[in-house]
Amino acid sequence: MPTKGAAVSVIVPVYNAEKTLVSCIGSVLHQPFEDIEVLAVDDGSTDQSLALLREIAEQDGRVRVFAQDNSGVAAARNLALNHAVGTYVQFVDSDDLLAPDATGRMVEAMRNLAEEIPVNAPLIAFNGALAWDLREGRAAARFPLACEDAKAICRMAEERGLHIQAYPDGGYFYERANEFSRYYEEKLHYPGKALGIKMSEYITTDVNKLLIVAPEEACSQAIPEFQRAFEGKASFFRSRPVYIEIVHPSVNKGRALEALARSLNVPREQVIAFGDEDNDLSMLEYAGVGYAMDNAKPEFKAKADKIAPHFAQDGVAQVIEQLIREGEMDW
Repeated sequence: MPTKGAAVSVIVPVYNAEKTLVSCIGSVLHQPFEDIEVLAVDDGSTDQSLALLREIAEQDGRVRVFAQDNSGVAAARNLALNHAVGTYVQFVDSDDLLAPDATGRMVEAMRNLAEEIPVNAPLIAFNGALAWDLREGRAAARFPLACEDAKAICRMAEERGLHIQAYPDGGYFYERANEFSRYYEEKLHYPGKALGIKMSEYITTDVNKLLIVAPEEACSQAIPEFQRAFEGKASFFRSRPVYIEIVHPSVNKGRALEALARSLNVPREQVIAFGDEDNDLSMLEYAGVGYAMDNAKPEFKAKADKIAPHFAQDGVAQVIEQLIREGEMDW
């Protein structure tokens, strides 16, 4: 039986994966972070996958095995979700290998954020590629970058000597530490993991996003090249002068916000959004009221419904407090 109140439920849909299954489950069970349960769902495999799963479960009580007729990955994940007891949920494909401490980093990051911002509210991450419910510990919406496209983008970046980072579920990774990884970690206050292999070789599944960190001039030169090479397959934009964010072309914060609002049954007119960079604009456009921070560029502020004080003056908090006082948020 799984440990009651496990921190993380790792869900593994399985279909004819006998060649990779032992390595996959082993990489999960051998994480330094041990407060986990593994829910493996055999989706009507015709090979020895189910038998292997049962052998693994006999050897480690943290593994629970379920079986269903072939119904697809989504149905397998939903079956496991109905039985999960973890505070957080992580999805792993049966041909994946988790990097060391991937699960521990994910939990630590989520817990730290929840402690710093003590509200039971969802989190939009990766510029809208992932909407995560901190309270439920699961994805409310996800729009990943396809595996093969991510690998090809990484190869192109590597050929040009650009530092690129990958963001699958459970942390972020890069080939080796350098001035760009250190700069990013200082800004984020959260370390990534140097794997010692190229990202184009590491990626074996869809990823939430990729990020290039490079000098400003190099970013300016690279974006048009990547946009031409991957038109319709990925979206490239700059969230900072030295960052190139790379996500699925359908991804934006506005779409993720819309998905969250629908899942929470919140009418669009009751949604308020704040932003100060170009990648926030879709969010402001979707919201019933969109606030531009006073530190934003003039052209950005011109597209907003209202202006909030500078972020350094706790502008978001000022607006929310004012709306509460005026009864505008008594929904």
